[in-house]
Amino acid sequence: MLASLEADRCRILNLESQILELQQAILTLETEQDVVQSRLDGYKYPVLTLPNEIISEIFLWFIPSYPSPPPLAGSTSPTSLTHVCRRWREIAIAIPQLWRAVEFTDIIPLEQQEHLGALWIDRSKLFPVSVRLCTSVGSLPALSALVPYMPRCEHLTLSFDTLRMEYSSMPLLRDLSVDVKRTCSLSARLVFQDTPKLRRVVLGSFVIGRIDLPWAQLTSLSLNQAFVSESEIILRQTPRLVYLAVDFIMISSDSDSVYPDILLLDLQTCLLHSELGVPYPEFFCSLVAPSLRRLELSGGFVEEDDCIDSLKSFISKSGCEISHLLIAGQYDVGEAYLQAFPSIPVFCEG
Repeated sequence: MLASLEADRCRILNLESQILELQQAILTLETEQDVVQSRLDGYKYPVLTLPNEIISEIFLWFIPSYPSPPPLAGSTSPTSLTHVCRRWREIAIAIPQLWRAVEFTDIIPLEQQEHLGALWIDRSKLFPVSVRLCTSVGSLPALSALVPYMPRCEHLTLSFDTLRMEYSSMPLLRDLSVDVKRTCSLSARLVFQDTPKLRRVVLGSFVIGRIDLPWAQLTSLSLNQAFVSESEIILRQTPRLVYLAVDFIMISSDSDSVYPDILLLDLQTCLLHSELGVPYPEFFCSLVAPSLRRLELSGGFVEEDDCIDSLKSFISKSGCEISHLLIAGQYDVGEAYLQAFPSIPVFCEG
């Protein structure tokens, strides 16, 4: 019994000695830990030493140039900048230019689009905004979140299945693009009248003829897959055009049609394309554009037998001095234009 007690006393002394050694080792490790942590705490990553103004400028280079929108979500979205650290989040949220361009697509869920779209435009403060709606009919409820911000809309692109929506006053709108799918059925005309700053418009084929715009104030107009009759009606209402691009759709028409003159006194650039078989030289000759400098022709028009004569008649009638003539067609067709207009710089594309 006494021998057993003596053994336990020796064991206790041995354990106490080991505990002291371990405690000393822990103390040494904790001291080293404090030293290493102090070095880490004292180090600042170079990017974090930059002033907020420089970081803000870097953030603005992270996104596409306005009015092109970055994606609402993902690694290239400005939202990703808010996830790096608290300072970056505060800086990013405080930059209204970072959030002023929004695009709705079908890539992310409707609820997320609605939330993020309203959040972004709210962060843009009082800046004019750019909105792209390239989405399906199922996503249209998301547009309700944008209604309070439409008076700040400067650039608007609409491309989806249906246009059953109301457009509020947009006094800052300068740039409008509207297109719908072939299956779209418009129950009423689209009206964009309260837009005093609107200057540039791009229209798709199923919108042309079913939209009311302040035509007289436009300076740039693009019509995609347009009928000659629709184009004529519109161009008689756009006397201030500086830029015109028309893609004529294939139709059956009377080649002997006579069109009254259409005066486009400020027009400087004109791009015309037609499908094969579209006889519109008569319509082209009805244009009077004395300020025209750049003319580009392609498609069926340049392959018409009387196109060169029509072009000569147009130039003579308008009294314009063309400095750039682009002919896009077959190579032998381009050669004919080179010979017909030796004094005009002609560029040919096959």
